[in-house]
Amino acid sequence: MSSKPHHRAIPKEVEIQKDPLKWVLRPRALNIAWGNDSRNWEMPKAGEKDPAKLWMVSWFEVTGTIKDTNIVKGKSFEISFKVDMEEAFEWTDLPVFMMAKLGKQGKCKWEKVPLSDGQEEAPVINMLIQVEDDNHEHTLYFGLYEIWSAKCKVGMKIHHVEVTSK
Repeated sequence: MSSKPHHRAIPKEVEIQKDPLKWVLRPRALNIAWGNDSRNWEMPKAGEKDPAKLWMVSWFEVTGTIKDTNIVKGKSFEISFKVDMEEAFEWTDLPVFMMAKLGKQGKCKWEKVPLSDGQEEAPVINMLIQVEDDNHEHTLYFGLYEIWSAKCKVGMKIHHVEVTSK
């Protein structure tokens, strides 16, 4: 089966590995709410592997999409956000959730993830999702959210997101 990846981002921002099948999306390949506002985020230059650094937001939403013909019934995918919280504060005890779904009409799978201030690396921020239906869109949607508390959040660094076929 041929693999025709589709991403809205510049191709340099997404790496695809074949064995195991894995996509690595750098910050510019993600949709980061207020990511284009330098008062809220410091974004890496296009093609660079530096992380995106959060200055301050009250609405935290980072999403991504992968469209590939390898996203088919019977396969599972692990989605992992690679972040560090060493310079972060105002995150402890916040309701941070990770979401994934298959296809636009797919059912969202939500999991609460623990994030704490001052950790060099966050605890595991990943989710496993299985393709249980014939998903003719071959599209995986995912995100990391904290939009409920209205508290200002500061200092998280987002290095990349990995999506790996299991």
